[in-house]
Amino acid sequence: MTIRLEAVAPALFEKLKVASAVQQKEAAMAACKLVFRKVPMPTTFTFVQDFMRHLSGNEKPPPRQTAELNRLAEKLDEDYLRLRESPDEEENKKALLLFSQARAMCALVFAENDSFASLAESVYEASMALDDGGTVFDVVSRVLDG
Repeated sequence: MTIRLEAVAPALFEKLKVASAVQQKEAAMAACKLVFRKVPMPTTFTFVQDFMRHLSGNEKPPPRQTAELNRLAEKLDEDYLRLRESPDEEENKKALLLFSQARAMCALVFAENDSFASLAESVYEASMALDDGGTVFDVVSRVLDG
């Protein structure tokens, strides 16, 4: 399986790879928390905070929440793909926001799984949610150094 983080941040990928399982999880959660602070989310996404609380407490979220988060990420991606080619500037701005929201949701979905590959994908998705993915890499690096 190709892990996309290795292609965009090879040094961070290696650092994450040799970290303990606990540090890997903490790094992915730090990336998710950063993204959810920076990417505007509709107030109707309240279940996302519950999902994140479960993960932060090392609990598995209820399966219905995981399914709902997956559906939401897919819908955001579909809406993004529909709007991204629009000639309308406002729709293009909305498309970029939808892309960031979808990436944030995907980062959280990947963070639910404790495997190294999933946690690395979580960090990658979080980095894609922001214009400057380097801020995610910096946060993750600090967690791994801590």
